[in-house]
Amino acid sequence: MSKIKKKNTFKMKWKCIESRIENPCLHYGRFILSPFQKGQADTLGTALRRTLLSEIQGTAITYIRYIQINNKKLEKVSHEYSHIEDVEESIHEIIFNLKQIVLKSCIQESIFASICVSGPMRVTAEHIKLPSSVQVINKSQYIATITKPIDFSIDLVIERDRGFRVNDTRFSDLGYSYSIDALFMPVRNVNYNIHISKDGENEKEILFLEIWTNGSLTPREALRQASLKLIGFLHSFLFLENDDDIFSEEENIKLDDEGGRSS
Repeated sequence: MSKIKKKNTFKMKWKCIESRIENPCLHYGRFILSPFQKGQADTLGTALRRTLLSEIQGTAITYIRYIQINNKKLEKVSHEYSHIEDVEESIHEIIFNLKQIVLKSCIQESIFASICVSGPMRVTAEHIKLPSSVQVINKSQYIATITKPIDFSIDLVIERDRGFRVNDTRFSDLGYSYSIDALFMPVRNVNYNIHISKDGENEKEILFLEIWTNGSLTPREALRQASLKLIGFLHSFLFLENDDDIFSEEENIKLDDEGGRSS
C-alpha cells in the first residue's frame, strides 16, 4: 500500500498589527507574518531588512546649480563656510538645511526646482517651486533667513535613486556650483524578531517586522516594494533553461578573472 502524502495544513498569513505617524517625516508600522518552520523566519527577516534599507528608491536634492542675489549670479566662493551678504546662514548651513528636506516623487530622470523670494523673510521648504510630479513632505523645514530687502533665488537639481551618494564629483563638469550629499533611503530603520509558537508537537516561528519610513511612503508600501524587489531578484532562476539567461563562455571567463575561479 502506498503512503498517503501528508498535506501541509499551514497557510502563510500576515497582518499590520500597529501603525502610527509620529511626525510628518517618521511613519511606523509593525507587521506579523506566520507560520514558518524552524529557521525560515530568520532567512526572510534578514532578506527583507537588507532590501528595505538598501533597495527602495527615494528622492533628494542633489545639487545647487547656482545662487542669485538681485538677479546676479553668485560667483563660486572659496569655501562652503562663506556667508552670503544679507543672508543669515553660510552656504554650508543652507546645504545642510536642504539635505533635511523630504521629497516624494516617481520621477525617472533629473529635474530642476527653484526658490525665488524677496526679503526680508524666513525661507522654508514651502517656498520651493516644484513640478507637480514632486511633493514636499516637511514643508516647514527651515532653509535660510534673508535679513535685507533683496531678491534671493536658488536653482536646484532633484534626482531619484537608492542608497546614499557622497558629494558627487560630476557637478564640476556640469557647471553646478555645489554638490549635496544625498540620502535617497526612504526607509529609516528596520527591526525584526522571531517568536516560537508550539501547537502540540508542532513548533512554528512567527516573524515580527518593524519598519520606520521618512513619510515619503508608508511602511506598508515599503514592505510591498521590498517584496517585489526580492521576487524580481529570484525570478530569473525559475527559467535557468532559457539560453538567453545563461552566461556565454567568454562572460564566464571574465567573471572568473574578476572574482577568482571557484573550485
